[in-house]
Amino acid sequence: MPRFTILCIVLFVLGLLFTLMGMAIPALALFPAPVAIYWVLGSYRKSLWLIAVAALIAVFVSVAFGLSPTVWLTFGAAAALGIPMAMVITHRMQFGKAVLVVALVGTFWVIAVMLLNWEASRESTEIFIASSVAQIEDSANENRTSMEQATADYFHWLNDNWEYLVFGIVFGFVFVASALAMAVITSWLRFKVPERIFIFGTLKDCRPPESMVWLAIVLALLWMVDQWWWHSVPLRMITWNAAIGLTMVYLFNGFSILLNALHQFQVPPLVYGFIIMSVLILGSTLGLHPVFLGFGFFDTWFKFRKRFRILAKAQKKQKKQ
Repeated sequence: MPRFTILCIVLFVLGLLFTLMGMAIPALALFPAPVAIYWVLGSYRKSLWLIAVAALIAVFVSVAFGLSPTVWLTFGAAAALGIPMAMVITHRMQFGKAVLVVALVGTFWVIAVMLLNWEASRESTEIFIASSVAQIEDSANENRTSMEQATADYFHWLNDNWEYLVFGIVFGFVFVASALAMAVITSWLRFKVPERIFIFGTLKDCRPPESMVWLAIVLALLWMVDQWWWHSVPLRMITWNAAIGLTMVYLFNGFSILLNALHQFQVPPLVYGFIIMSVLILGSTLGLHPVFLGFGFFDTWFKFRKRFRILAKAQKKQKKQ
């Protein structure tokens, strides 16, 4: 069996395993990868076969275990996301814009499945939140810390405002998964088919279009209208969900700037990996999210990647002297 076929099977199986473990981002990132790779290389039938297999697995697991079809249909449809991924890769778009396009398409599919099974989706969410709060309360007992209390309060708030947040959260998951999947796919394609030109940039270049800053400004104005002057359910649904999605885009842009800086300064692989793992594991504990969000948002004006590139060149010149 060719190595390429083995790779695609491994990616597909890993996506299924992550799905079984309830790990959405790795699953959504791995499921579409082999579909996209086959599609880019012109093996359309193999791509369609993989999508069919994913759909059959989704139906089988839903029926066999008596689970809500919403999640499984979502993961089954995720394999089909490989087709728009392949299209943007071959159209040579900028990495950040390509990820945004794929994320919007994927979010539309996921939300469509959720709306078709809205009651079951809402019920499964309430069960998950209730079990999470129960676990916090059982572990804390009478000695609950302020952090555990804040976490429990957050879950209660999330449940009360689910309709205002769910679509933005879905977009955030799909956006991160799409960025990771595109990074894996494009890296493999550049290595395997170096003579072809694919999408421009990598994960370190995942920069949103500058025009999105106007959307952020409009959302900030709508948020003030909702909070201080005129509250309505449709306005809050639009404002909050869009704000959640936009926050994830700029947060990921900040993380991409970190990757770019490490690349520009040619950080050794071991140090590079240590920094990334530290950020991913300790990010919430150290409160790094606002930092990355700030870098990601203000990159529109300050062009941090360009500044890091200039600093890196200046450092190289100093070392040569």
